[in-house]
Order: sequence, then C-alpha cells, then structure tokens
Amino acid sequence: MLRIILIILAVILALLVVIFAVSAYECKRFRVTEYRIVSEKLPQSFDGYRFLMLADLHNTCFGNDNDKLLSEIDRLAPEEILIAGDMITYGEHEGKKNHVAISFLNTLARKYRILYGLGNHEMRMKREENEVNSYRRFTKELDGRIRILDDETVELARGGHVLRIAGLTLDSSYFTRFHRRELTAAAIEEKLAPSKADNYQILIAHSPEYLDAYADWGADLVLSGHVHGGIIRLPLLGGVISPRLTLFPKYDYGRFRKGNTTMLVTGGLGTHFLRLRFLNVPELCVITLLKK
Repeated sequence: MLRIILIILAVILALLVVIFAVSAYECKRFRVTEYRIVSEKLPQSFDGYRFLMLADLHNTCFGNDNDKLLSEIDRLAPEEILIAGDMITYGEHEGKKNHVAISFLNTLARKYRILYGLGNHEMRMKREENEVNSYRRFTKELDGRIRILDDETVELARGGHVLRIAGLTLDSSYFTRFHRRELTAAAIEEKLAPSKADNYQILIAHSPEYLDAYADWGADLVLSGHVHGGIIRLPLLGGVISPRLTLFPKYDYGRFRKGNTTMLVTGGLGTHFLRLRFLNVPELCVITLLKK
C-alpha cells in the first residue's frame, strides 16, 4: 500500500514538474491570433477596418522594455489598438512594477490611437485609491493621447458613417470569487445609455461572463479577457480554472455567439494570482471587420 502511495505521489510530482516547465517556457512567448468578423450591419466605409486587441498584460515584459511585443505590433500595423483591461496589476504601483505597462502603453501611443477599457485591476485601484494604489497617478503617467473609456462611448466617423466603441466598467462585485453577481441590459444602459441600432457597436467589457446581457443591450461585437484562457488548457476540455476560481469556465477563450452578437475572448498576455500557463501561450488578437 505504501509503495502504491509513493508511486502516485511520484507521478503527481512529475506532472507538476512538467506543467511548471512548460509554463515557464510559454510565458516567455506570445502568438498572434487573427479573427475576421463579417456583418451585414457594418457600414461599407468600415469594410476592412483592422485593429488590435490587448488585455491582461499585468506588467509582463517580452524582451527588453517589451521590444519584442512592440516590434510585432509594428509589423501588424493596426489602424487602432483597443484594450480590454488589466494591463496593470492592482497593488504594484508603489513597487514601480506598473511602470512596465505604462512605458509600453506610452510607446504605443506615439504611433497608434489607443482606446482603453478598464479591467478589475484598474477598477480596484480606482475604488481603493490610496498612497500605494493611486489611480490618478496612474492615469497622469499615461500619455494624454490614450483615451480611457470608463463607461464612455466614442464614435468613429468614416465616409459619412459611424462605428461606436464603448468601454463598460464593472465594479469589483462582478469579479468576486465563488459568487456571481447578475448583470442585466438595463444596468448596462444606466452606464452607457441604450445602444444605437443603426450603428455597428463594439463593446469593450473585461469580463466575458455576461454575454447574455451584452447581447440584450445591443452589442454587435464584444471584446473581453480576464479569464486568461482558463490558465491551464486541456485538449477537448478547454480552460480549467478562472480568476474567480470556478472550474471549466463557460467563456474561457475564443469566439462565442449569442443571437447577432459575437464575443471574442483573448487569452491575454500575462499572469496574475496563479502565475501559470499550460498549453496556453499569451496572445495578441488582430481583428478585421468585413462587410457582408
């Protein structure tokens, strides 16, 4: 019996060694995932509109001062960069770790227009602002050309048509571990006003858990992150665990649909809390909108 127990423990230890070795390798790399979104509603003047989605950097650095990441973004040459939250990590400002994300964003801002939707880490910093976690200091250090969409909407005009991009900020109660707070389209309307049915509507919403509410509100395309791809990904089963410590999250990674709404969930670029990735290489998402 003791021998069997020892064998089982040895197997578990070997698996853990493999997982952490693969994780250490994967966390130093990133990949590019391309999506093509086809819609009849998209104005003809925005046919071929191509942008980059970033999320969940959590102060990760690829190369020296993120030069590898910056070089790849320049190669991709997006028209715009949309951020789906958590580029920084709550609690790390005093230790100067957030300067990694701030420096990266400011370098990008010199070349690209950036629309920044907030995640739960930016929101916690804003809610619990103090000497250690200063949201005002963070925003002041960002390049002034970076547009933060804190329950705000911008309209992009082209060829006499408009495309709307909204950033939804959910407070910390929507990210509580072991408890899921409900979100309704009416609650979104209180923050962003009703969507306009005549305009193609992109919604930046950090948490992917509320696809039903996003669709009911009228989003045509939702950009989300937060789940880090499920942290550990298994063949056929997908992501194993979410930051809320729920197992096998429904919306873990990739493309999902609800009625006329498409949601893209990026696996993100960094790690937090469980500083681990397995079969889950960090990613940049390139999205092209096409007129059907």
